[in-house]
Amino acid sequence: MKFKKILTITLASMILLSGCSQTGNGKSKVEEPKLTNQEIVQKIEEKNKEFKSCKMDLKMDQDVKDLTNNKTMKSTSDINLEIIIDPLKMHMNMKMTTKDENSGQTNATPFNLETYVIDNQMYVKNEAVGDKFNKIDLNTMGINMDMYKDIAKNDQQIKYINALKDKLEVKETDDSYIISYSGNGDEITEIMKNSKEYADNPMFKEIQMNIKSFKFTSVYDKNSFFLKSSDTDMTMEMKNDKINVEMNQKMKMNASDINKIEDIKLPENVQ
Repeated sequence: MKFKKILTITLASMILLSGCSQTGNGKSKVEEPKLTNQEIVQKIEEKNKEFKSCKMDLKMDQDVKDLTNNKTMKSTSDINLEIIIDPLKMHMNMKMTTKDENSGQTNATPFNLETYVIDNQMYVKNEAVGDKFNKIDLNTMGINMDMYKDIAKNDQQIKYINALKDKLEVKETDDSYIISYSGNGDEITEIMKNSKEYADNPMFKEIQMNIKSFKFTSVYDKNSFFLKSSDTDMTMEMKNDKINVEMNQKMKMNASDINKIEDIKLPENVQ
């Protein structure tokens, strides 16, 4: 299975699952919350409107089975993302290692991708190709960068917890709210397909997705109501005329410096 397929799957699942977070120790005593689920979700939504920037670290472990050829590829992705929402500025480093479960072969050189987005221009460097950044005009290429805003702002996960608020398990500690959900995936698939992000994004128009199982645990700060950490575990099917795969994915997210990043600049050698 080629890197392009794995990368497409990875980006699609990032959009569906992720959000900006702040690390926490999670060692406080757990008890029933004093606020209702609806009150907690409402406060999270209100606070999210104040989001402007953050740094994010994501780690994803994926098993992708090609249902056409009955081959399985394992991959691990480490992503470091720094982003400002308005105007959109971004710096991302992505490192991916893969292993073919059928041959047992691991790629000798990890797939390393570095990306900047400044003034609606994207600069991409693939270390496997060379050390030069290639410039892409987002205006002429029709690339929708709103997906990265959605990732950082936690919009998609807020949609999930809002729609599922009556089915969530919510606990309270001294400094956090712990929100959990586990289901067969039908409810998440329906929410996803009815979302604006799904309808507007060309990536989703090209790939038919069905979530078979889904569970997550998210920890929100009790005072700020910003997301502190999130663990997600899901199984989904993705197919079009080029791919037909089943993916098992586990993703962990942490971040720092929420609303503290003032600017992101291109290095001189990228100009």
